[in-house]
Amino acid sequence: MSTTQEKPSAPNPPPENKNQVRLTVVTLSGNYSDTYNRHQKLDHVVSTTLKELGVQPPPGEVWILTYNGDILDQSRTIESYQLPDGAVLQLAAKEGGGGGEWTRT
Repeated sequence: MSTTQEKPSAPNPPPENKNQVRLTVVTLSGNYSDTYNRHQKLDHVVSTTLKELGVQPPPGEVWILTYNGDILDQSRTIESYQLPDGAVLQLAAKEGGGGGEWTRT
């Protein structure tokens, strides 16, 4: 089951100022769109997306964020990657051994 969650607003409104950018994060649990400050670190984008979609990864699980096939370092800012307004990012748990469980609230 796929869900899309967005903050209530007009469809793809322009950012209120030049320091903001609207990003959509696509996951297997659904999609989430929001407006972020360009100086915000990508780990904030990831944690906000997981929280809003109700995904609680098990401790130690690593999530990979990509844009146009490139893996993004989540300790860097949105601006450092020059992500454009309306960019669509992909977020997925890193594949590996273990098969840990995750919960959805």
